[in-house]
Amino acid sequence: MFETIINSFIAQKEIWALAGILFIIAIIFSILSNFIPQIKGRIGESRVRKVLSHLNSHSYTVFNNVLLKVNDQTSQIDHVVISEYGVFVLETKNYSGWIAGKEFDKSWTRISRGQIKSKMINPVRQNWGHVQTLKEIFSEFPQVNYISIVVFNEGVKLNVTSKSDVIHIQHLLKVMEQHSTEKNIDEELKNNLISTLKNQNINSAKAQAEHVRQIKAEHSEYGSTVTKLAAKPAQSAPATNAEGKFASQEEKPCQETKMSEAILCPKCGVPMVRRKAVRGKNAGNEFYGCPNYPHCHEIINIAPQEAINK
Repeated sequence: MFETIINSFIAQKEIWALAGILFIIAIIFSILSNFIPQIKGRIGESRVRKVLSHLNSHSYTVFNNVLLKVNDQTSQIDHVVISEYGVFVLETKNYSGWIAGKEFDKSWTRISRGQIKSKMINPVRQNWGHVQTLKEIFSEFPQVNYISIVVFNEGVKLNVTSKSDVIHIQHLLKVMEQHSTEKNIDEELKNNLISTLKNQNINSAKAQAEHVRQIKAEHSEYGSTVTKLAAKPAQSAPATNAEGKFASQEEKPCQETKMSEAILCPKCGVPMVRRKAVRGKNAGNEFYGCPNYPHCHEIINIAPQEAINK
């Protein structure tokens, strides 16, 4: 009997020990699952960084993992290459499986090798936002040409419609060479761009952590699969004034206040800028305007009550 009690006690200890081990494994797996996307992203960026290292250092100056802040909004850019031919803006995606989407879609569809369908942020629009951030940083140099390139690893199959480049990593240098036919940035301007970007880059562990929290908050609507995606509210039509006409961005000068990540240009798909007309019949009224003005004239009026709440 005494032996039976001892054996039972030992068995219970083994069960509790096994439970403890499983609990620890579950915690480790949970922690790793949060960092796996970041790890994969870093791997993709390091591969692109290696490819970019083959560029002529006299003609191309490479910045990796750039973090910029404009109007209280941070923007992390995987790679910025300042050259005699323009500023290359690269967004890296280290995915596998199959990717489908169009240039102005809000999200693209990704099907993994396990046939799990999910939504991903449209990287073309995402990188266009990065271009707009750089335009703000380089506002003193409006003559600069920007080239947006989205780079996927070679293992992913792309079914994408886009005027801007969406390519596999093995074609990166060739595509950059195709955009490097006409020199439009002289040495002085190039040095000014390099100096400005160095001064504006706020990359640090603390800033990176804050940026990650910001991104998670902004894109919390994205679930792990299509069926888990939160329903998106319908976009309201642009408001009109008392005469039934849209306010015009031509009613400038206007005061720019802040970028709005929530309001996207219906035409360009980029974050719109909150502005206030200071002259004309709509003086004092606030509206969202496309940052690509005067090439894009899209605007969305802000109702008076919404402007007060803001």
